[in-house]
Amino acid sequence: MKTITRIVIRRYIGYFDDPKFSCNKVTVTENSIAYEYVPQFEFQAEAEAHLGMVKWSYKTNNQIFHETYAEIVQMIPEILAKKLDIRAIDIGPIEFTITYSDKTRVRRTFEIDGDYFKDLFALIKRLVPMMEEVPEVLLTSDDYDDEEEE
Repeated sequence: MKTITRIVIRRYIGYFDDPKFSCNKVTVTENSIAYEYVPQFEFQAEAEAHLGMVKWSYKTNNQIFHETYAEIVQMIPEILAKKLDIRAIDIGPIEFTITYSDKTRVRRTFEIDGDYFKDLFALIKRLVPMMEEVPEVLLTSDDYDDEEEE
């Protein structure tokens, strides 16, 4: 039986049908999490000067990490099966790329906000190292509600 070996969640930040301002990507495996923010401007040097590129990765053999990954993997089939008729044109799409042990890949794109994946994103946020900011692609309204209370 094939298993999920890699989960990539990508969001192209932009507006309407031109999501080219930046790309946020989180990659999760059984023993690692990585994040990459890449500005997507015509002149890359100008973009990096304004926003900067962010890249980090974390690898572990921690049992809690493995257990959390297992919970995340259990949620993926439901995510891939979602039937959503909603289309938000004022935000960039969220793209899930799932890689299986037999090297096959499934890609699914949703043009909705992250709140539709709140439970999944909450689990993935638990894997983010304490010294790093939560990747923008994983932010939901819960993150902004917390800021308002402070």
